[in-house]
Amino acid sequence: MEKSAKKLLIVRLIKDDLKKWKLIYALQSGGFLHHDFDQHIFESVMDIMGIERNDENLDELVPRYMNLAAKVREIDIRFGTKEMDELAEEIYGCRF
Repeated sequence: MEKSAKKLLIVRLIKDDLKKWKLIYALQSGGFLHHDFDQHIFESVMDIMGIERNDENLDELVPRYMNLAAKVREIDIRFGTKEMDELAEEIYGCRF
């Protein structure tokens, strides 16, 4: 896969994951739990980026990704997706 096409795919998957987390955070704030709602998008992103499940840095990558993804709580997606795009790019740029 061409590098730019790969990046676009990864950023799009990260945005999908951010939308999922936005929903989960909204459900949690309303008192609903999300028992195993994970769609495993993060694992797909790792696969495409070539990050192995046994990578020695995985214990650092997952919390870093989750901390960055938590920024989605502050984004009001009713008024466009510019901030969501920027957050997905930030996450991609940090390699979590």
